[in-house]
Amino acid sequence: MLVKRRLLVHDVDTGRWLPLSRHARVRGALTSATRVLYVARAPGAGEPVLGVIDRKDGRLEELPLPTGGVELAVAEPAPARAGVDAARVLVRAERGGWTELADGALRATRARPPHGAPRLRLAGDQVRIERPPVAGVVADWDQAGMASALRVRRSNRLIAAPAPALIDGQRAAWSPAGERLALVTAVEDCDAEAAGPRYAAYVAEPITGALTELARADVGLDVQWVDARRLALASERGVELVDLAADTVPPALRLVAAEASLAAPLRASPCAAPSTPAPEPEPED
Repeated sequence: MLVKRRLLVHDVDTGRWLPLSRHARVRGALTSATRVLYVARAPGAGEPVLGVIDRKDGRLEELPLPTGGVELAVAEPAPARAGVDAARVLVRAERGGWTELADGALRATRARPPHGAPRLRLAGDQVRIERPPVAGVVADWDQAGMASALRVRRSNRLIAAPAPALIDGQRAAWSPAGERLALVTAVEDCDAEAAGPRYAAYVAEPITGALTELARADVGLDVQWVDARRLALASERGVELVDLAADTVPPALRLVAAEASLAAPLRASPCAAPSTPAPEPEPED
């Protein structure tokens, strides 16, 4: 998660937050099974820098990025070929084709990100992560990946967001064993007379459909499971680890760690000051 413009990882055993990036001005990060990609600003020049961290050995590689709009993705090898094919880090500039990181440089490639693979888009000061809506549910998602309600496939239970909020399908996450579903809702209508913050985080029970509110925020929210009981909540307040007691219904909340001054949640408020929209990508062959 991004805290004070630094990319940090939480050590579950020690409770410490450890920095992963060399730069203090990290703009956004994308995690895959084998790689962590982040975009930062080089000291002084302010040019964008791509950082690639190998999750297996911790090796860090950095190189300059093209200016303007940039799209990043990781093409992971198929499970049957794991260890044979290396993961491919793919980069596409605003007006160009896909390139692949190889031997410390970006080289033209025929490779393409797999269908549905998460992507990180950088355009000016705007960083956006795009990934498919949460699996295991059915919903009438709009173009932004939002829906007023969703239905859990295995239980056929309907889970609805409190009106006028919508469920963000890209910010929902199942617990490791699939026992709970963490949700983020947002009020997208900037003219709506909504009382209080526009964002809220919930935990949903897939069998009963019951929602338990965990937190609210004004700027944005994101959720990530640490283990079966602990959930990390990222907001403008920082990163909070919340303990969801397994023997109570609704879950008892207990703050176990926190960091202040989060740089930017993955989903920012649509009601913020207008900015230049990201350009449409070039069509692929």
